[in-house]
Amino acid sequence: MAAVTVSSQLVRQVLIGTEKKGISSEELLKLHGIPAITLKNERMRVSVLAFAGLIQSITSRLNDDALGLIDETIPSGTFMFIFRACQSATTIAESIQIICDGINLIGKGVSISLYNNKNACRLEFTANHAPAPAENYIYIHVFAAIHRFLCWQTNDFIPIKRVDLNYPSPSYASEYRFNFYGSPIHFDKKVSAIYFAKEHLDRKCVRSNQELKDFLDNYISQLIIQSRQSQLTSVKVRIWLEQILKEGVESPDITNAAAHLDISEYALRRRLNAENYPFNKIKEHTRRDVAILHLENNIHSIEKIAFDLGFSEASTFIRSFKRWTGLTPLAYRKLLLSES
Repeated sequence: MAAVTVSSQLVRQVLIGTEKKGISSEELLKLHGIPAITLKNERMRVSVLAFAGLIQSITSRLNDDALGLIDETIPSGTFMFIFRACQSATTIAESIQIICDGINLIGKGVSISLYNNKNACRLEFTANHAPAPAENYIYIHVFAAIHRFLCWQTNDFIPIKRVDLNYPSPSYASEYRFNFYGSPIHFDKKVSAIYFAKEHLDRKCVRSNQELKDFLDNYISQLIIQSRQSQLTSVKVRIWLEQILKEGVESPDITNAAAHLDISEYALRRRLNAENYPFNKIKEHTRRDVAILHLENNIHSIEKIAFDLGFSEASTFIRSFKRWTGLTPLAYRKLLLSES
């Protein structure tokens, strides 16, 4: 889902470490064409490509794989060396063990514990970080990186059984859907942990040495923008919607979505409701994100974007976009151009 966008709240989270070091957030945002107003407007969105570039810049600027979010610095490239060590693994289970051993060797105020039972593998991650705010992005950063690297190793999708986080649910908790592919997330837990079903641990690691080398050349961005895959119906619908909205070739309605998935409308609604992500909400989020992608590319007129997104009139699109972001599409485009 290349058109995914990231909320301004998560942008603020990843910048906390640089701000503590006295580095200008506005300067880092400008490097990636992100308007400074993003930090003040909670409805602003950032493309996943810009977000990946921002995290890469923070890592390089601080020389810290932990983004400055914990008390001690983890030298930039540490996780790259752990991933390189995983090349000796033949299965995901072996790779997980190497990752755990590597993180525990780091010290630096981080540790990870591996627990297995008959149904699941659980990775508990602990980070000693400075107080405030409670919702420290380091947990999302580490868990998402581990999961996406394992998917990359197998060249396949490995489902996440659940994610536990040791802080209260933030107001923007729904944004975590992007990080964990719609998997169940539980807040206010005693420890932060990510779970994988045992039946997936025997999957083979299939990447060659050359593929690993290519991957490590830009691994931070590759992990963040990695292709969205999942068995979840909501993810499949999202991918389909992105494609037709970008091409403007088909009506983005639930009838066509059900036909694409070869199931009945009733079955589709039932599955999406079970995943707590109804069709209209997926459609709204996808329209918003594809609209922002078009505005960033600065190729199509506002009228054409509205038509391609399935709006009957440009005025309806303009009202919807202002509701999504607090700005009109034209104002949003001018803001992006002013930062380029």
